Parts: sequence; C-alpha cells; structure tokens
Amino acid sequence: MRDYSLQREEIETIKPRTITVNLSDADVRRLAEKSGEGGLTISELLENFIGDLVDGTYSNGSDERMYAEQWYQRCWFAMFSDDTFLKFLLLWGDLDDYIDLMDEVESNKKEMAEMTVDAEEYSSEERDELQEYINDLEKEKDYYWNKFLERKRQKESYVFEKEIENIMAWKSQLNTLLDTENL
Repeated sequence: MRDYSLQREEIETIKPRTITVNLSDADVRRLAEKSGEGGLTISELLENFIGDLVDGTYSNGSDERMYAEQWYQRCWFAMFSDDTFLKFLLLWGDLDDYIDLMDEVESNKKEMAEMTVDAEEYSSEERDELQEYINDLEKEKDYYWNKFLERKRQKESYVFEKEIENIMAWKSQLNTLLDTENL
C-alpha cells in the first residue's frame, strides 16, 4: 500500500467483521498456539495474513505479500477454479461496472413500466427514447457476456442466468460483510 491518503481512508473503515470459519478442534488449538507464539490473538494473526494476501490496508512487507500470493496461486482453488463469469469480471476489473450496468437496466425497465402504465403522461417519443437507451444498455451487457464467451471452448455449458445468480450471491455476501444495508 503506497497511497497514504487512501490508506487513511481504509483505516477509517476498520471494524469487527463476522466471518464463519469451519475448523477442527485440533486446528483451533494449533491456530491458538501459532498466534500465541507470535504474541498475537487469533484475530490479529488472521488480520496480518489477510493483509499480506490481499495487499491490504496493513501489510508485513513485500516478501510476505509475495509468499502469500504464491501460497494462494499454488492452492487448488486458484489453480483449478471454475471459469465463471464472476471470475472473468473480477480478473478484468469489470465487476463493479457490470453490476452498475445491471442496476441501470433494471431501474430503466421499471421506469419504462411506469411510463407504459401512465401512457397519457408520457409521449411515445419519450418512451421510444427510453427504450432505445435500455436497448443500448442491453447491448453493453451482451458485450461483456460475449467477451467472456470468446475465451471459452464449450460456450454452451455457460448459462447466463446461472452466472448472474452467482454474481448476485457473491455481491450479497460482500454487502453483508461490508454491512452496506445499514449505511
């Protein structure tokens, strides 16, 4: 982390998070012993490792970040994870834009439904203009999906609706951890 003003902003958001981890009693004991050896609580040990793994707000240094990344890349979940639309959008840095795009489409479709119900209040030109905008947004959504499919050999094995469900489940979990419902 090099941008200290960004780091200050991140520090202001530090708060307890609840993440469930399934561990055996033996692993809990080993984790407690490992954290105790370093004079840390279990939470502090995990915070430090996570910081190195994600190049986070706090890090123990460049070597530690490098080794944490190497550990991650060598694990089965990095090496053999499914090629999902979510993974594609995350790796290309397009997830937030795509979610915003989906929200924009949904919002404008609701507006179109209201315009259709109140047809007397809106001119056909206004409805046509909004429909054209919705069509443009849908084309942009299709662009991302087609960009994803271009990289896949078995295109027919990917179902758009299922991939969107996966994205929305991921987003819901993130929102829960960030506690965005209470902002």
